[in-house]
This record gives sequence, C-alpha cells and structure tokens, in this order.
Amino acid sequence: MFGIIHNCIEDFVIRLFDESKWLEILQQADLNLNGGSFLTYNSYDDRITLKLLSTTSAVLKLDFETVLDAVGSHFIKYICKLGYDKILFSLGNNLHDFLANIDFVHLHLNHVFIGMQNPSFRITHSEEGTMRLFYHSDRKGLDSFVKGLITAASQLIFRTEVIVNRLPMGKDGAIQYEIINKSIDLNSEAFEKIKTPIVSSYLSTSLSHLLFSVETLCESLPFHFVFKRNFRIVQIGNKLKRFINQDLLQFNGKIVFSDLFIISRPIIDLDFEMILNFSNHLFNLTGRDKYVRQIDRQKRRNSYRLNSTTSSQTLEPIKLKLRGQMISLPVYDSILFVGYPEIDHLEQMLDLDLTIDDLTENAARFYVTRALSEDDHEIIKKIEIAVNHLKIIKKKLRLEIDKNHRILNEIFPTKIARILYENIKVDAEYFEHVTCLFSDVVNFTAMCSSLQPIEIIRLLNKLYIQFDNQTNYYGTFKVCTIGDAYVVISGVPEPISDHADRVVEMGLAMVHVTRTIISPSDGKNIEMRIGIHSGPCMAGIVGLSMPRYSVFGSTITLANRMEFAGQFGMVHISEATKRYLQKDKYYFVEANVQHLFGFPTYIVTKLYEEYHEDYLVVANNLNMSGSLFKSPTQSPEHQSRSKKPTMNLRDQGYKTKELNRPTKPIRFDFSRELHNRKQNQSQEQQSKMKAKNEEKKKKSNNAIPLIQIN
Repeated sequence: MFGIIHNCIEDFVIRLFDESKWLEILQQADLNLNGGSFLTYNSYDDRITLKLLSTTSAVLKLDFETVLDAVGSHFIKYICKLGYDKILFSLGNNLHDFLANIDFVHLHLNHVFIGMQNPSFRITHSEEGTMRLFYHSDRKGLDSFVKGLITAASQLIFRTEVIVNRLPMGKDGAIQYEIINKSIDLNSEAFEKIKTPIVSSYLSTSLSHLLFSVETLCESLPFHFVFKRNFRIVQIGNKLKRFINQDLLQFNGKIVFSDLFIISRPIIDLDFEMILNFSNHLFNLTGRDKYVRQIDRQKRRNSYRLNSTTSSQTLEPIKLKLRGQMISLPVYDSILFVGYPEIDHLEQMLDLDLTIDDLTENAARFYVTRALSEDDHEIIKKIEIAVNHLKIIKKKLRLEIDKNHRILNEIFPTKIARILYENIKVDAEYFEHVTCLFSDVVNFTAMCSSLQPIEIIRLLNKLYIQFDNQTNYYGTFKVCTIGDAYVVISGVPEPISDHADRVVEMGLAMVHVTRTIISPSDGKNIEMRIGIHSGPCMAGIVGLSMPRYSVFGSTITLANRMEFAGQFGMVHISEATKRYLQKDKYYFVEANVQHLFGFPTYIVTKLYEEYHEDYLVVANNLNMSGSLFKSPTQSPEHQSRSKKPTMNLRDQGYKTKELNRPTKPIRFDFSRELHNRKQNQSQEQQSKMKAKNEEKKKKSNNAIPLIQIN
C-alpha cells in the first residue's frame, strides 16, 4: 500500500492519543523512521501495513476490526485535509452516485500513485429501499476499512447516518454490504435514485429529425461501437476499425462483443441487463488477442527514433484498452459504448500508433494536461522526500538539544541552566546567606598507597553516587569534587531560608552512607570528616572551554577549615550555621571543646535517625544506573545491578511524598553515645601509653651493658 494509508494511521493515533503512543507503535512494530514519516506517494509492502495495523490494535488494546473501521472512517477526513475534498464532493448528489463514481477517483489518482491496485465498487438499489454495494479487491481482510469509509463519507458529505451490514460473499467473489438509511437530516437526498430528466414538449424525439448521419457519428466518436441484446456489434467507429482484424470485418453481422473485448471493470458477468444496471459506471474494456490487432512496440519505437538504450530492448506487443460509458438505446434495444483508448503516458500513445487528432477533444485535453502535470508530481515527490529528510534532521537536532540541556542541568544549577538555554550571559552574583559543606575521607592518602588506582576509583565512584542522590534529595548543589573532597552549597543561585537545615541534613545523611561502604584496604567502614559554615559568598560561571559554576569567599574557606578540624564520623558546624538552623528540636547540638578557632563550633546529631536504606541508599554497584564511570575489569562489587531509586527535590519540609516502606525510627541516645566516645578515647590513650612504655622497656633491654673493672 501507499504511504498515504500509513500516514492516515499516524494521524489517527496522534489525534486520538498523542505522539508518544505512535512512537510506541513504531517501536513495537520494529519500524525505524529516524524521526521522519512514511512518504505519501511511495508504495510499501502490504505486510508492513498489516503489521502496523495489528500493532496499533495491540498497543491501543482494541479489536483489529474496530481499528480497521476507525481508520477507514478517519481516512475520509484525512484525505479532505490533504486537499481531495473537492473531488469527493463532486462525485455525486447522493450516496448512490458517490459510491458508483469512486472508480473515477481511482482513475484520477492512477497517475499520481503509480502502480496502485484499484479496488472496484458497484452499487445497486434493492426493493426494500436499501442499497447493496459489491466490493472487489485483490487485498483480503480490509472489509471493515470499507465499512468505516462508507459510514464516514455518508455523514461528512451527505449528512446521512447509515448502517452498513456485511452480507455473505457473492458467487463472483465480491464482498457485499447492505446499506440502510438512518438519516440524521430529514431533508437528506442521499438515498434518492437518479431522477429522470424532464424533456420539454417542444423538443423533438423523432428519428426523422436527426440532423447527422451514421458516417458523421463514426467520425465524431472514433472509438464507439453499438451492440444488440444478443451482443452482436452493428456499428463501429472509424478509428476503432483500424485495430480490428480485417478478416473479421468481412463477416458483416457476425461480430459479437466477446470476440473483441473483455470487461475488465466493473467486475460483472457479460449480461445485457447487468450492463444496463451499471450504465452510470465507468467501463474498462481490454481487446482480445485473436481479433484485436496488437501493436509491435519495437517497430514503432524504432520508427520515431527513441534513444538507443530504449529501442534496443525487447518489448512485448501492446494491447488496446478502452475506457468509457455504456449508454442505453431503448428504441433499438441496444447499447452504445462511447469511450477512448486508455493511455498511461504520451509514449504509450505513440506505441499505439495514435496521435492527438485520433482522440476526442475531451480525451486529448485530459491526456495532454496529465502529461504536463507529471513533472509537477515528480517535483512534489522530491519536495516530500526533502521535507521528510528535514524532519529527520529536526528530530536529531531536537535530541541533541535535549542532550545539551541535560548536560547543562548536570553541570549547573537549574536556574543558571535555563538562562544558558536562552544564550544569555550569566554575571557573577553576591549572596548574603548561604551554607557550604566540605567533606573528606579519613586516611585517604594512606589508602591510596596501599590500593591499586582502579580500586580507589571504584570506591570514590560508589561513594559519590550515593552523595549525588543525597544532593538531589535535599535540594543542594554540588560545587565540585577534588580527590576525596566533596563540596556542597545551598542558597545559590536561588536564595532559600532553610539553606542551613538542608546542608546539615545532607551532612548527617552522608555520615549514614559511609556506614554502608567498606574500605578495601582494611575491610572496615570508611569514615569522613564533615565541616559546615554559613555566611556570604560570590558565585558565577568561571572558565570558557570547561566552564563551572563556582563559589568564592571566606565562607567557603572557613567551611574547609571546619572540615579539617572536625572529628571522624561527625558533622562539625560553626556558630553562624547554628544560628541559621530552623529546626531546633530536630537536632542535638553539642559544643565542640576541641575547636581550633576563635569562635565556638558544634557537633550535630539527630534526635531520631530517619534514614531508610531502601530509599536513600542505593546498592554499591560500580556500573550502576546513573554512573558515568565504567570499570575496565570485572569486580565482585558490580556482579548484581540494582535499580537506581528516584530522588525528588524536597520542599522546605524536605518531604514531597510518603516513603513506600516506612521503617521504625531508631532512637538515638546522645548521653550513651557521648559516654562511649569518651570511653573509646580513654582506651585509645591507655593503649598508646602502654605501647609507649613497652617500647621504652624494649629499648632498655637492648642497651649495651657497661663492663665494670674491679
């Protein structure tokens, strides 16, 4: 089928649902258009069409026949949108004439859709007041498409609602439909039969008053013929005689219709009454080989000197085909066929040894106009191919733009990324109230000396993926990573009132994350120092080739120093940060007696730990979803993959949705924790003193003894 059917299906799906549903259908049907569309005038394998329809039925969860019916109904609206509405509305004044003249539309479209296999329609009236449509097609399984087409055409063109019922198949293989009127317009004339024209009384109907002779008729209608009820041909046009075997013409009165022609369309039996019933249909006749002379195209083409490539080919003789109308002659109980040769292009007219002068004026004008418009259709096809190519390029460009937007969102804060989308210069800004966090892995230098580089990268990759998820969750911005240092800030580029709470919350979550990651050097959980300070800073984009959104000021420097002076596994905050905290009852803040600065600092813990490992902490896989690092070697850490949970940006309360699996909060006993820390410190001091004493004792034992001389 042609691409116009596929594009109709696309338009139907997009109008009924959206473009994403159409893309899903293409993906499931394994049809890759690279962002383009089917070409309207290109012919595609029928298997592609059926696959597209069946996939549409599966994706939309509709019955296959329902989809065919709906697409057939939509096809009428679609071709009207393409500009074929004038042709449809000119086919007849009622539904009967419209269906009878559909074959004329196919005749018009044959030179546009090259190679189109035309179906055949013929319509009759029944005694019950209904119509019966006979549908012939080489394609099987499209019955419901025709049903939807008839229903939509009746409603759209004639404002008439009809019921279309499928009847058993006829003896000739035709699919039959019964069309019942259910008009929504009381004045509808869709079912009216062809009215007999009123002839004025002063116009003569006498044969004696006929003003032209048979010779004039044969000259004026060069390809006509008249046959009686017994199909004996009694009159033939002058030009048509040239194609009939001369031996046959000598037997006057013995030439019959079946000797010369076969009725190709409509598909009916050779019956006199049947032909009269279809007198308003277009008839296609094909000459029989035995009595209708065939033209040797090889000889003809050599005579008008075509190029050598064409003339050297072996071409089969061409048959004469006529196209025209059957006209009833009730006075003589005969039928007059008035037609003209069926010609696809001017070259075929030369093959038939015909010229424009041999055709009637209307036929000649039709063929010349069509020949001149063939170049226009070729241009239209090339334009469509170019437009489709532009659609593919546009799709690729849109994907690249989306990709660039994602990269900008990964590198810069959302507000800055949006400004950069518009290609607007971003100036540095001063922010009065921000909170900055620095973190550092304890004994990282010693760890690097005892491990392979790839193991260090794996460790940091696992750690930073967890931290990135926390950054997304708490609505903070990761400034950079320097080795094992992870730098986070809140309050830029969009000022927020709870910047300190967000960063402190994230620092506590980072401490919790480190408990899930094992150091490959000693098999113990890694530990971190975290320092936080609040105050003013400057922020802006720095660099050209690899730009970054950087922050500057004493606040950043002091946050780094807070981390340096912090304790293992603790969140160390400054006095300024403590003042900015809004959730006073949410934390337990302990004064840090070991601070190294000229102002007090504090250790922060939560009264209740609300971390849920199944939500905030993802699996420690190396090549996990979201990770840009790919290991060159296989590692036990990434044997199993886990799906990365979705982290949504929190509001000021940090809770955007309920957790799927709420866990029981673990109460944190601060006094016990403080006692344990002091006890551990005293034990460490005792062990150090003991080791120091043992070392002194060992040195004294190894000393050289003095020799005493009496």
